[in-house]
Amino acid sequence: LPFGVDGQSNQLLDAIPAWDENDSNEAGYRIIRLTKIQLLRVERAFEWMINQLKVNSEKRLNGPADCDSNFERELQAAEKLLDDEERRVSAAQNTVHASASKSSSIKSGSNNDVDLSKAASTDSLAHCTHPDFPGVKAAGEGEMGDLEYFHLPIIFKSHVTGFEPTKDLVLEPGNVIAGQYLIESELGSAAFSTAYKCINLNSSDPDNGGQNEEVCLKVIKNTKDFFDQSLDEIKILELLRQTGKCQENHVVEMKSFFYHREHLVIVTELLRQNLFEFGKFILDNDEEPYFTIPRLAYITRQCLISLRFVHSLSLVHSDVKP
Repeated sequence: LPFGVDGQSNQLLDAIPAWDENDSNEAGYRIIRLTKIQLLRVERAFEWMINQLKVNSEKRLNGPADCDSNFERELQAAEKLLDDEERRVSAAQNTVHASASKSSSIKSGSNNDVDLSKAASTDSLAHCTHPDFPGVKAAGEGEMGDLEYFHLPIIFKSHVTGFEPTKDLVLEPGNVIAGQYLIESELGSAAFSTAYKCINLNSSDPDNGGQNEEVCLKVIKNTKDFFDQSLDEIKILELLRQTGKCQENHVVEMKSFFYHREHLVIVTELLRQNLFEFGKFILDNDEEPYFTIPRLAYITRQCLISLRFVHSLSLVHSDVKP
C-alpha cells in the first residue's frame, strides 16, 4: 500500500488481480484507488518524510559543533597566503605602471633612437598579425570587435585521404592518438564530448620525478554544432592561458588543441573527481560528512577568486550553479 495508508485498508489489495509474468499482455502496473481522506494521509506522510530527510541532511552537512581545530588553522593559513598573494600582485602591477609612466616621459635623444623605436614598433605589429591577413590580429591581441585568428594543428597520416570508417572516435586503453597521447582510461562522457585520461609521451612532469605528464583529452563529437561550440571554448581557454595565471586563480589550464581523425581534441591538465560525484559517493556509501561549513567556505572562496579573475578579462560565466 502507499506510504501513509493504514493497515486496515488491506481490503484494497484483495481486489487487485494477481501478477502474471507469463502473460505477454501483462500491463506491468497496478492501480490502487484511494479515498480523499486516504490520499490526504499519504500527502501528509510524504511531507513528513521529506522534512525528516532535510533535517538529517542539514545535520550531516554542518557536522559536529566543534570543528576540527587543525582544519581551522589550515584554513586561516590558506586565507593568509591568498591575502599576501593579492597584495604582492597589486604591488607588482603598481611597479609596472610606474615604470611605463617613466619610460613614456623620456624623449629620444637622436634620430637613430627614433628610427629604432619605429622599427621595434613595426616588428611588434608584424608579430601580432597574420602574414596573409594583415588586418587580422593574433588571438588575445585585438580590441572589442577586431578580427583575430589562431592556428589549429591538423594531424593526419601522410599520403592518406578519405573519411574515417565510422563517425564516432572510440579510443581504448593502449591506443596512441596523434602520435603523442597514450590512452589510459575513459574518464566520462557528456552530450558533446568524451574525456580520456592520457599520458603525454613527449613531456616530463618535474613534480612527478620527471615522469611523463598525465593529461586529459576532451574528444569532441563529430557534428558541426559541437565543433563550432568547441572553437568558442578554445578561444576562451586560450585567452585564459595567455595570462599565465590559471593556477593561482583556480582555473583549469588548456595545454594544447588539435584536429585529428575528423574530431576536434582539447588537451587540458588532469584533474580528479568532481565535487558532485565525490559528494554522491559519500552519501551512497554512508561515509562521514566531508562538506562541512568551513570546507564549503574554502571551496566557495576559490570559486569567487576564479570568477573575479575571468571578470577582470571581460568574460562572464553564464552557467554558475548554486
